[in-house]
Amino acid sequence: MNTLSALSLNFGSCEQITDAALTTLSFQAIQLLTNLTTLDLSFESCNKITDKGLVNLSSSGIKNLEHLESLSLNFRFCTQITDGGLSKLSSSGLKYLDSLSTLNLDFGYCKNITDKGLSILCSQGIILLKSLVTLNLNFRSCDHITDQGVNYFCLQTIKHLNLLTTLNLHFEFCHRISEAGFRDLKKVFKYFGYKIDRF
Repeated sequence: MNTLSALSLNFGSCEQITDAALTTLSFQAIQLLTNLTTLDLSFESCNKITDKGLVNLSSSGIKNLEHLESLSLNFRFCTQITDGGLSKLSSSGLKYLDSLSTLNLDFGYCKNITDKGLSILCSQGIILLKSLVTLNLNFRSCDHITDQGVNYFCLQTIKHLNLLTTLNLHFEFCHRISEAGFRDLKKVFKYFGYKIDRF
């Protein structure tokens, strides 16, 4: 009988882990743990993981966890992950998690992620999570994220997350974000009920 409600696995810096490992984990473990409410996976610095691994984790694993309330995924320094991986994570995984209240995503230093990937993550995934209370996103040092990506998040995403109470955004060392993107954060506060005259 499946009684496991929480699973945390950390494979950080296991540089021999490939997409095949994520596929095995998804098919032979995660998709069978249908009572999971908490899932925390870290593959930080597993440089052989690509979009394919993220696709299989999403469509064959995460998608089936209808009771999941908290999801944490750490792919920091997985430099082969691109916008395509974020697209599949959203459309094949996140969008099915109706009960999710906490989402932590770390794609720091994934330098092939661009504004397109961020916008798809928001429009096809995050925006559909109507139960979301806590959102933590890390895109530290993703050099191809610009004001446009920040603008999309601020204008098109936050206003749909009516239950959100906690928001943490990390864009450190995203050198193409300027004061214009920074000012867009003012609009975020508006949706939380704060009025700011100057920012």
